[in-house]
Amino acid sequence: MNNKWPLLIVLIIPLLLLAGCPGASDYDIDLSGKYTLLRGSAHDVTIQPKISEDNWDANPSKMVPAEVTEVGWNDKYIIAKQVKGENNYSFWIILVDSEKVIGPLNDVELIDKKEEYGIKNEITLKKVQDVVSEYYNN
Repeated sequence: MNNKWPLLIVLIIPLLLLAGCPGASDYDIDLSGKYTLLRGSAHDVTIQPKISEDNWDANPSKMVPAEVTEVGWNDKYIIAKQVKGENNYSFWIILVDSEKVIGPLNDVELIDKKEEYGIKNEITLKKVQDVVSEYYNN
């Protein structure tokens, strides 16, 4: 029985180290146009345009800042919900073709902007975790 402990330790320690490593659960998921749902750490989930294969534009006027918790999109628009604290949230709209980012918006402003740009209710916000699960399970 004592002979199994070294083997068990050799197997478990690398797994613990890998699970705790930064980057082990980071991801980038293409949405519409150049835009990507990007996770740099647990609370650093943003939407940024891709400028090359592994580089994203961090210009604040072209991105939705952290922490993006919900997202929905079609070919023309991306809508995101951003959480800043327990009960503090806002919405963002990205016009994909023009790369215009509108936000932060409250609930009423979101409705007004959706009406202004003719955004139908066909875009449903999904939790980021669900988007990630669907992406990696397909």
